[in-house]
Amino acid sequence: MKKIVFPFGIVVIYVFLTFFKIHSSSIGIYHQFFYGSKKDQNLIFGQPRPIRSDEWLVVTPKIISAYRSGFKKVNPYLGFGENFAVQGLPTVHWRTIFHPEYWPLFFLPLENGFTATWWFPTVLMLLGIYLFMLILTGDILASILISLVFFFTPFNQWWSYWPSKFLGYGSFTLVFFLLLLKSERTFVKISALLGFLYFSLCFIFIQYPPFQIPVGWVIFSFAVGLILKERRSLNKKNLLWLISALVFVGAIHILVLAKFYIEFKDIIQIIRNTVYPGKRFVANSLGNFLLLINGFYNIQLLDDFKGSGPFPNQSEASNFFLLSLFALPVYFWVSVNQIKKKKVNYLFLSLTFVFSALILWFLLPIPSFLAKSTLLYLVPKKRGLIAIGFSAYLLMFYF
Repeated sequence: MKKIVFPFGIVVIYVFLTFFKIHSSSIGIYHQFFYGSKKDQNLIFGQPRPIRSDEWLVVTPKIISAYRSGFKKVNPYLGFGENFAVQGLPTVHWRTIFHPEYWPLFFLPLENGFTATWWFPTVLMLLGIYLFMLILTGDILASILISLVFFFTPFNQWWSYWPSKFLGYGSFTLVFFLLLLKSERTFVKISALLGFLYFSLCFIFIQYPPFQIPVGWVIFSFAVGLILKERRSLNKKNLLWLISALVFVGAIHILVLAKFYIEFKDIIQIIRNTVYPGKRFVANSLGNFLLLINGFYNIQLLDDFKGSGPFPNQSEASNFFLLSLFALPVYFWVSVNQIKKKKVNYLFLSLTFVFSALILWFLLPIPSFLAKSTLLYLVPKKRGLIAIGFSAYLLMFYF
């Protein structure tokens, strides 16, 4: 019973915020354009952030436009018509099946639906990380703490909770993978398989490679570590089931993505031939070491508005608290001793490996063939911070 108190509380808060239309979008900035310095009666506290222009200038207006158009695949209100389905915006299209964050818009009034959409990724992340760590550790309080730490970390807060979407779908993918790996009952195994398939497709359809690719490598490394850790309990029957499940999931991924590509081939080709994001290649760039430690020492975050130092704004300056960076010598020492004593915790080893690999990738140029084969050529170094932080926190708390 104690295990459901935290999820129940999160859902209650979510319903409360949705009912009273309380969100933290910066769309209130338009009030300044229309009414100048006149007080915005709808503002509860704080102020809209101009730096979040990707949200209030692009995404939020498009969501409202999609609602007003009746969720048409091609929105008539932008230019000569803009295809919203290929962008992953709310439309009456099969792709929306993999965007549950938009479902409330289809049956709630606009403001309530938008609020539910706004907070959905955050709720997903809080519940996903809580359940994932609970299954892994069995410790309720620690799982709650870890979930809240991810929510309150500056990187998530200053990016308008957008990272929650990646970590939410990613953590639920791991939840169902854990169940797939550990469960003995057939019904639970099949349910876990379907959950793993669904949430992995949701993760893929977020469609922002600079965050998806490095976070995907963390998820993959964690999954490999789990398999190796549980290898002794995998008899031939369980191993055959796991291999069959992964082949099935891979085949469905290929079929769904092939359908998507064939349907939007012309638009995808246009995007691929743009300077950004189509022709991006960043294998030989170097990351800024200050970004790895600014979670502790960044004076810029003391000011609400001004940019200072090497970072142009607070969002770019925000980060995770990378304690694991300073603890790497300890992690290496523990790993070496485990290998010497032949008592290796493969999950810990895989997390140490992926965190170290991401740090090296961030600080050093990598060969073009390696960048292409790992898809990291699509990831600017500073965008890899989400995966460095994700792996750092998982490693720190698991340790």
